Amino acid sequence: MIGCGYKPTKYYAKDKIKGDIYLESKVDINNIDNSILIKDSIIELLLKEFDIKIVENRADADMVVSVDLLSVSHTAMKTSSQDGYTSFYRTTATLSFKYSNKNLTVTDYYDYSVGSDSTITDKKRLEALRLATSKALQNIFSKIAIESFRKN
Repeated sequence: MIGCGYKPTKYYAKDKIKGDIYLESKVDINNIDNSILIKDSIIELLLKEFDIKIVENRADADMVVSVDLLSVSHTAMKTSSQDGYTSFYRTTATLSFKYSNKNLTVTDYYDYSVGSDSTITDKKRLEALRLATSKALQNIFSKIAIESFRKN
């Protein structure tokens, strides 16, 4: 039997991100919740999608991966014609992902409704950011695959 030779992007990403990983992520003192959220999201992605082990000491690592939140925006998408309150928002997250002297930037968004009270709570905002960053991190696979085909 002969196959088409197709390999998913995860195949190429797993070839580049492997072994014992030390994870660096800047903690923004003014934005601690978002910084922790990003680190948790990247640890979840690395453990779920790659065959790696997270190590506590940089000296024990085969590779250092650095992930930083570059920007977050919350944009009003739809306002109610009756009362003028915003009822639908988009949270956009842009992340920097560095590994093996490669620096990738990924961006994605999450749209959500605030309901009839048109109030954005911190809980809704953090959940929207978590989902936007998770979506952005999923784009890492294709970016790493593209990088693997480029000449160094």
